[in-house]
Parts: sequence; C-alpha cells; structure tokens
Amino acid sequence: MSIKKMNKSFITGFIDRMFPSMIAGQIVATICTIIDTALTGKFLGDQALAAEGMASPVFLVVAALACIMAAGNTNICSNESGKGNIKEMSKVFSMTLFVSCLVSVLFTIIILIFSRNVCAFLGLEPGTQLFELTWEYMVGYVLMMPAASIVMILPGILQIEGDNITSVVALVLLFIADIILDFLNIFVFHAGVLGMALATTVSYYIASIVIVAAFIRKKHLVKFSLKNLEFKRLKEVLSYGTPSF
Repeated sequence: MSIKKMNKSFITGFIDRMFPSMIAGQIVATICTIIDTALTGKFLGDQALAAEGMASPVFLVVAALACIMAAGNTNICSNESGKGNIKEMSKVFSMTLFVSCLVSVLFTIIILIFSRNVCAFLGLEPGTQLFELTWEYMVGYVLMMPAASIVMILPGILQIEGDNITSVVALVLLFIADIILDFLNIFVFHAGVLGMALATTVSYYIASIVIVAAFIRKKHLVKFSLKNLEFKRLKEVLSYGTPSF
C-alpha cells in the first residue's frame, strides 16, 4: 500500500477497517469468559469458581495498562497515518509494544515469585482450599500476560494499514482453542483450575503467534525496531489511551 493511497483512504475507510475486529474482539472475550465460568462452576465446583473471581483483579492491572497503551498507540498512529508520517508511526508503535511487553513480562515474573503473598494480600487464609485454588489459577493465568499485550496492541497497526482479516482469524482461533482446551482439561487431563487457566493462556499464545506471523510475513509500512525506541511520547500515548481504562 503506497503512502498516497493510504492517506486518501484513511478517513473514509478507518471505521470500516476497525469495526469488524472491534466487534469480534468484544464478542469472543465475552463468550470465552461466560463459557469458562460456566464450565468451572459446573464441573469444578463453587470453590474453583470463587478462585477465578479472587484472582481476576491481579490480571486487570496489566490488562488495563495494555488496553491503555493499545488505545493510545492506535489513536496517535491513526493521526500520524493521516499525515503520511510513517516514520513517526513506527517510533510510537515500537515504543508502545516494547513497554507493554516489558511490563507484562516483569509483572508475570513478580507474580510468580510472590504468588502466595499476593493470595494472602487478597485476604485469603493460607492452608484453605480457596487459597490453594486461587494460587493455582493465578500461576497458570498470569503466564498469559505477554501474549495478551501482543493481542491488544498489534491488531491496531494491522487495521490502520488495511489488514482486518488477521485480527478476526486470530480471535476466532483463540475462541475455538480455549473451548477445546477447556473440555480437554475437564474430561481428559483433570488439571482443575490450573488447567483452565493454562487453556486460556495457550489460546492467547496461539492468537499472538498468528498476529505476529502476519505482521512479519506481510509487507507493512510500519516497522518494529529497537532503534526506533523513543520514550518521549510515552506520556502522550498514556494520555490518549486513558479513556479506554
């Protein structure tokens, strides 16, 4: 796609490019949550269901940051795209993806190291069934965070450049994989809440691999490069993305 063509079609095509994947993302996320909750409650019991609920605030911290970064990155890159400023788009995108992935990896490591302390901080009593189930779910689910950052951030760039198919395919695969792995966990592996968490984690990595593969394989104007890292616009990205919080 040439810069001239990209500028000409930007305003008229932006909503058409973004709308399908936005709707698909909301639908998939909602359905996955409903099905996970229903399966956990039915086959693993009330304590397992409560454990998922207790662990959820921990993941919302990084998920919120990734959501803010993704929204800010999309808004700024959309503006720069309208100006034909591809170099600046690459700088903002590279910085956003690097910061989000770095924070998610650090967060994952910290939670894994202090997971039992986090459970205690949430008000759970050590030695109880709910404490152990929450710990198991947290350990398995927190591994998803780096992949979740990629799934949230990369589609915005793909959509700006007119690739709406990859995001939808990745989300559909995430949905299918999550459902299949949930049932395999319940009826084959019998890994409890840890297995349910890992099912979601693996599904997110499948989706992230699809998105990254498309980004690398196809020719894109926007490029990721460590040489493009400029943190001076981090505050701007956070500011633009804050409404999504």
